[in-house]
Amino acid sequence: MDRVVYILGTCHAYQRNDDKCEPSAIEEFRQYLKFVCQLHGIKAIGEEMSISALEENNRTQSVPAKFAQDFDNLPHKYCDPERNIQELMGISPPHVIKYLANRNKCSKEETQKQEWNENLKREPCWLCQIQDLNIFPLLFICGSDHVESFSKLLSAASFIVHIAHNKWEDEATKKIKLE
Repeated sequence: MDRVVYILGTCHAYQRNDDKCEPSAIEEFRQYLKFVCQLHGIKAIGEEMSISALEENNRTQSVPAKFAQDFDNLPHKYCDPERNIQELMGISPPHVIKYLANRNKCSKEETQKQEWNENLKREPCWLCQIQDLNIFPLLFICGSDHVESFSKLLSAASFIVHIAHNKWEDEATKKIKLE
């Protein structure tokens, strides 16, 4: 069986259905998920998300989790480690990195590099969760900044990787950026 993963990069606000997202944007995101799943015969969905991250944003379920449930009841998995597990793994949360960087008078670039290094520590966890799920083809949804690095990690682990989208945005957001 080929282990095929399609990666969809986006903003986590769409995944969480944040208050700043218009209902039309969330519906557009759901329609894009449906399009990708139908086009590629997706059998499961994984995502860079955790229950604790959803709870921090006053949510109980992500848009992809609800979509998977509604779309042929596809298997779905939150692949990001819960916050308490990240702490046990020694992964510093962004607010701690920013606090320490501010205290140590780090530049913006140094702070961003430290945040990125912490973010990269989570990607092997996603890989393990995908291996554990073991249903392919799989759609994996993550922050756009992870598309390239996670693609490389999956490829190194002998997965066949396709990019569904590097940075999905709704049409209204695209228009605002163009104006």
